[in-house]
Amino acid sequence: MTGAEWLIFVGIWFLAGIPLGPNAANCILMAAHHGAVRAHWTIVGILLASLVFQALVFLGVASLLATMAGLFTLLKLVGCAYLIWLAIKLWRAEPVLPSDAGLSEGTKGTTMIRDAFFVSLSNPKAILAYAAVFTQFIDPAAPLAGQVLILTPTAIVVTCVIYSGYCLIGTPLRLFLNSARRVTALNRGIASLFAGSAIAIAANEMRR
Repeated sequence: MTGAEWLIFVGIWFLAGIPLGPNAANCILMAAHHGAVRAHWTIVGILLASLVFQALVFLGVASLLATMAGLFTLLKLVGCAYLIWLAIKLWRAEPVLPSDAGLSEGTKGTTMIRDAFFVSLSNPKAILAYAAVFTQFIDPAAPLAGQVLILTPTAIVVTCVIYSGYCLIGTPLRLFLNSARRVTALNRGIASLFAGSAIAIAANEMRR
């Protein structure tokens, strides 16, 4: 891979990660409740899911799924169900103010990693998105290992930068989350985004 090709990959991957989706919404929510530092546990979950998607691409599973419509549809519906479950859980959650003294001690980083990981995996279309971008920069005539050692760290760094930005966006919201009513409104707004994403994916499948 030449330097120019690497820069193009960086640009495309950055643009691909910018649009607001469930991952970004989750980062904003966690930062609003727990601050940017603790919200980075969410990014760890997103990065772990990214490694899974990249592994699937490099192993050729993404191409296989693209030819197996039934299996791919099933995966998407399972992902939709998980997003709906998260939406319901968040909608019904008791409001917890960011200023609560015990919040930092009571919030587990492992829980934030787990939820972020499954939010990322809940969209099987991401597999094809990874495949669409990564395959454009893989030279089948060159050793795969060397290319993986370039593409994977680059994608991880770019992804981390993007979602760190979303964590910073969410941090100022802490100043406004000074009442149970506002916290509930934020929770339900994010829950609606999760549910809307799931419904949109499911509706798209129904039209096929």
